[in-house]
Amino acid sequence: MIRPTFIILVGVLIALSTLSNRVDVAVHETRSEIAELERERDDLTGNMQLLRAEIAYLESPERLAGLAENFTELEPLAGQQLMTSDEFRVVFSSRPFPDDASEATPVAADPMDIADLIDGE
Repeated sequence: MIRPTFIILVGVLIALSTLSNRVDVAVHETRSEIAELERERDDLTGNMQLLRAEIAYLESPERLAGLAENFTELEPLAGQQLMTSDEFRVVFSSRPFPDDASEATPVAADPMDIADLIDGE
């Protein structure tokens, strides 16, 4: 005759076997997912490096200088185009700035005044 303890032990053994199989399948799926995520991360890292290299090329001063030379009529600043601090104060305020900056009340100048000052008139 089969003892009840034997039946219980066989049932526990079957339950543990099923549980072990499910855990093994879950671990395998998780490892596959981790491998896929790592491949995706490596692809994205490679793309980031490529984009950084492209940005470095696009922002290179030599390239930008060549483009500016070919497509614009820009030239280096001449000394006459620069303003002294006194000229700046005259153009951008109604009266000279006081020594105390808290009393300063700059007033917007007429754009024609700025153009005349820059042209030296």
